[in-house]
Amino acid sequence: MIHGLNHFNIQSRDLRVTEDFYCGLLGFKVGPRPPFQGDGLWLYVDGDPMIHVGLRTGHNTEMGPIDHVALTA
Repeated sequence: MIHGLNHFNIQSRDLRVTEDFYCGLLGFKVGPRPPFQGDGLWLYVDGDPMIHVGLRTGHNTEMGPIDHVALTA
């Protein structure tokens, strides 16, 4: 049984623009992120990491901006 949304992961070509949108307009906060390879952000709501953002590099146009969605079951 699904209990809720755990997080979703998006890919961004510009982390600063993504941070400005989610934090400045929607009220998310940048918080701790494990030491993954590559740049990225974890954006939090009420202390919970809700959006994981990875930096998209290269010219891959086949993949959309959503990498995955994680549900709590």
